[in-house]
Amino acid sequence: MDISELSAYINKRPGTALSLTGAIVVIVILLGLVGARHRQPKLPVIPENASYTTDDGATLFTDSLSRIPPFDHDGHPAVRAYVFRGASRRPWVQYLWKYSDAGKERLGTANSTDPGASAPSASDIMVKRPGERAWVRLADPSAASIMEPKDPDGGDPSAIVIVNP
Repeated sequence: MDISELSAYINKRPGTALSLTGAIVVIVILLGLVGARHRQPKLPVIPENASYTTDDGATLFTDSLSRIPPFDHDGHPAVRAYVFRGASRRPWVQYLWKYSDAGKERLGTANSTDPGASAPSASDIMVKRPGERAWVRLADPSAASIMEPKDPDGGDPSAIVIVNP
């Protein structure tokens, strides 16, 4: 059947041609909807565990993300360790994180039924680089540079990702 015969057939039966065209449009729309349903963006995965250390980041262990650092781990205070990986794929501990003693106490009372209890603030969170002695309050402007991931291998900063256990 060539194009002129098809055109003559459509002209003789416009209702059939219109029904066939409508069915094709409905099928295309349904296929598009089914395809769009399967292309939903993935939601970020929130980890259940975190990395911790008792020796300034030299060794790490995994425990529940709900732990409040510092906490006792085998007789030593454990703090959160933030681990990153760059282009070389070699992981490193960028910084350590804990609550100050006062902040940890405030966190305990904030979870109580005391209406006058206050929640911890940024000044109650402390950070430091592994190997450094002094902890810095998160509210301190220098904390941002401590927490900014820098690849020790000098790799591309855009390739740096956080490593979740």
